[in-house]
Amino acid sequence: MMGYGMGGMMGNNFGGWYFSGFLWQIIWLAIIVAVIYILINSLSSGKKSEDRSLQILKERLARGEITQEEYIKLKDALSRS
Repeated sequence: MMGYGMGGMMGNNFGGWYFSGFLWQIIWLAIIVAVIYILINSLSSGKKSEDRSLQILKERLARGEITQEEYIKLKDALSRS
């Protein structure tokens, strides 16, 4: 026995291991939050583009570029896609 005590050669430096585990938890939490944020943004951006498409269609109808019948057909086509 060389007198290292209960810590052995590590010198009871378990605090570093606890900090390392805590750091990895923070990293994984940040990754999970980033993935959720990206998913929410991608889903909401699809809805925004649909809203924008419908807005353009309404503007074209208001300017007289398309008829009421064309508006209805195009609006139905947008809602199906």
